[in-house]
Amino acid sequence: MIQQKPVQLVKKQVDWQKIYKYIDHHNVTSLVYYSVLGIEKEETKAQEEELYKRFKKILLLKKGYDQAQETIIWQLEQNRIHALLLSGTKACELYDKEEMGNIDSLEFLIHPSDLEKVQSLMESMDYERKEEKGFEGIVYKRVPGICVRFFCDIPNMNRRIQKLYKKQLRVRPYVQTVTIEKKYIYDTCMLLEHYLMGTITIREVLDFWLYHKRFHDKLIRQDVREVMDKLGLTAFEQCLHALGDLWFGEGSLVEESESAFALEEYILNPGKIDKRLDRKVLPADRKYLDFYDRDRDAEWRNKKWSWMFPPREYMKEMFPILRKFPFPLIIFWGIRGVRILGKVIKQKAIELQDRLLQKLRKLKKTKE
Repeated sequence: MIQQKPVQLVKKQVDWQKIYKYIDHHNVTSLVYYSVLGIEKEETKAQEEELYKRFKKILLLKKGYDQAQETIIWQLEQNRIHALLLSGTKACELYDKEEMGNIDSLEFLIHPSDLEKVQSLMESMDYERKEEKGFEGIVYKRVPGICVRFFCDIPNMNRRIQKLYKKQLRVRPYVQTVTIEKKYIYDTCMLLEHYLMGTITIREVLDFWLYHKRFHDKLIRQDVREVMDKLGLTAFEQCLHALGDLWFGEGSLVEESESAFALEEYILNPGKIDKRLDRKVLPADRKYLDFYDRDRDAEWRNKKWSWMFPPREYMKEMFPILRKFPFPLIIFWGIRGVRILGKVIKQKAIELQDRLLQKLRKLKKTKE
């Protein structure tokens, strides 16, 4: 006869370090913080304080992004650099409380001929250029974690659609903002890029889902649908909506749930290969279809080479004389290289001077 004894539940120790790492990766710290407020919970005071500290850091970073966006736009206007703000601080307005939002980076579209101007401008504001494998644009970062990205071309867009965006680089004011429809198309293209890179996050899906929910009436228009069809993004877009409904709504439809669950598995387990999902959601004519077989190191070398030796069309914008006399291209590559090297040496000299001054100040303090 079985003894009727109460079953003792084994309580497993919660690994909070893993949880912190996970929510940081998916940029959902503020959401987790709000979700545990007022709930009877078993975490210790130290864990609660750590979560609050991370939440406070997100709030301070948001203020930093507000100031950075305002300053960069002002500087671009003053230097007469045409730019299109693709992604900014307004993403937080999608939430009932703006503190629940998150800003990962500021993103601008610029003309290739303005790259050097932008480089000088960002350096003057103490931004440091960073290289990111697989990223097609230029990245600048500054303490305490401000990230600014500049594109000359938007990933996963054909030339015709690119031109629609670049038209705004010819008008004034110099810095323009995208329309609701263009913002939605851009976000879909970038989500596809992050999917291909294996870096798509929960926050990105939530922002995309909330944006569609807020502006649904404008996004179901025929012209938007035609663009999405031409880019081959409709299947991927529908899969994102299904996953958003599954996570944040009332659940997805039965016929869409399979792809939604597959995408969920892919996001929660980064790096996992799912070629069946690829065949369903990726555009049929994309080279990225064999993404996992691509030689990423070779692509990285090619990208650095193209940055050192830009194509002729780009050099013509920098040196208009090449339009009449295309032969001395190598000479102008050298001139450009010397200019960049001079800027790097100047920057390093300033940094070295600052370090020496700091050491001298410390020595003076210790003597006193």
